[in-house]
Amino acid sequence: MTVANGAVSGFTGSGTTYNFTVTPTATGNVTVDVPAATATDTAGNNNTAATQLVRTADITAPTVALTSTSPTTTNAPFLVTATFSESVTGFIASDVTVANGTVSGFTGSGT
Repeated sequence: MTVANGAVSGFTGSGTTYNFTVTPTATGNVTVDVPAATATDTAGNNNTAATQLVRTADITAPTVALTSTSPTTTNAPFLVTATFSESVTGFIASDVTVANGTVSGFTGSGT
């Protein structure tokens, strides 16, 4: 077996079924291959090559940038935009920490 961009652990099995965990090592394609002639049946026949399995790993944490068009010094409510580097879920108003103010009008699309 050959795994690109991943590490194999927990390899178990016997007979016709084997299981293992592949942990991606970087963002990008993770491929798993079983070449021909890596296993043999009781009659001495070698296996054929498996069709390559490909999964895309995303192990890069999203970044967030805060922007506002309000003046640096203000005494009025102002709009803040949080822009993430990729779509996120679970971001809610209580995740925002504001000193000397409160969060209101919190909206978002997740895209």
